[in-house]
Amino acid sequence: MSLCIVANNPYMKYLVIASDGRITKNGEMAGDDFKKLTLINEHISIFTSGVLACAEELRSAVQSRSKEKSVDEIALIAQEESIRIHNDFHFKYPSYFEGNDHTDMATIIGFFDTKTNENGYIKLCRSDGYTPHKIIGSSVQTSGYSQEAALEYFLNHFNGSEPCETIYNSFKHVSGSDKTVGGLMTMHIINEQGTSIYQAVI
Repeated sequence: MSLCIVANNPYMKYLVIASDGRITKNGEMAGDDFKKLTLINEHISIFTSGVLACAEELRSAVQSRSKEKSVDEIALIAQEESIRIHNDFHFKYPSYFEGNDHTDMATIIGFFDTKTNENGYIKLCRSDGYTPHKIIGSSVQTSGYSQEAALEYFLNHFNGSEPCETIYNSFKHVSGSDKTVGGLMTMHIINEQGTSIYQAVI
């Protein structure tokens, strides 16, 4: 699992999606610069996390099937592939999640739709069968480890003129108390012109 923060600003016509780079295995840190955000095209970025093998299989499948697709088509591809990977994983490991609330995959798709001139994000999770939920209003969403702490910090320290700085500081705040969050943070800022990519160590 990981931490992702996504903030949508429909008035200024941009979206920011960011993820840490830390991965753990059996409770131990296994890497600090793992790629969890992937550009599908210049206006669409996908975040996947959860069981590493599942998340990576999903990322690869969506990326390979999404050429020249709309964001809504990509969301349906992500749903279809998530269900397939989920069923395969639970067939092999039927008791893997007994006694905890972890998930095999969590996905957020950030986008700017040049046809509708809308920006937003789509989230998919196991709890409702990976049904795509599209958000185009003013919103902030956190997903993963310490998501509540990240959201609380973001809302309490939000700076409308510097949202990227608020996101960075939210990661820094969480990493101070949760060592599963950290490493190289990657941030995608998506607008009509495309995607700008920034990285910083947290």
